[in-house]
Amino acid sequence: MRTMKIRSLIHIAVLGIVALIVIPGCETMEDTYSQFSKVGETLYIAKADSIKVRGGNYRIELSWLLLSDPKIHSYKVYWNNRRDSIANSVVKTEGVDTVRLLLTNMREDVHNFDIYTFDKHGNSSVRASTVGRVYGDNYKGGLLNRTYKSLTRKGSDVIVQWSASDNTVLHVELNYLNSENMMVSKRIPRSVEKDTLLKFPTGGTFNYRTAFLPEPAALDIFYSSERSVTF
Repeated sequence: MRTMKIRSLIHIAVLGIVALIVIPGCETMEDTYSQFSKVGETLYIAKADSIKVRGGNYRIELSWLLLSDPKIHSYKVYWNNRRDSIANSVVKTEGVDTVRLLLTNMREDVHNFDIYTFDKHGNSSVRASTVGRVYGDNYKGGLLNRTYKSLTRKGSDVIVQWSASDNTVLHVELNYLNSENMMVSKRIPRSVEKDTLLKFPTGGTFNYRTAFLPEPAALDIFYSSERSVTF
């Protein structure tokens, strides 16, 4: 009987020791998991969505959507290998918001942009990246006027047969002094291949230049040098 009591006491003591070891360990695991969960929440800051880029004359515009994440408080954009950046706060509504950022005095080049959004505690979204081109004197210097195939006299008028042009051409801006000594100004769309210069004087001169839009949504229109043609 005494032996059984001793064994029972030993058994109880062993269970007590095990409890002292296991319970603190469980608390530590729970604390660690709790901390991990808190850190993990920073991954849920919504990043910039549906980024669009519009290049222009030494400037560029970035725009993107902020989806319905109420935590978004600000953003920061990097470019030039992260040597340049800009940060701004945003006012988030309950719906989808659009952010527009115009960067001026930019170097003529192709630029890579990294966009991050932040909550008010400084927790960051994952990176959202895009690429855009800034245009300038080098681009303008390479622009050539739209050419024409022929000039044909028809009575008092002159028929201009224009050559086909690429998609970056918008139109031709043309002016001349007609036979009645009146200035005529015309804008000839890219789609027009045959145009008539009414009452064009013999030995008269017309001047024209070509307008270009380097990308469909570009911020600025660019022009070739003006050309004079005497006929």
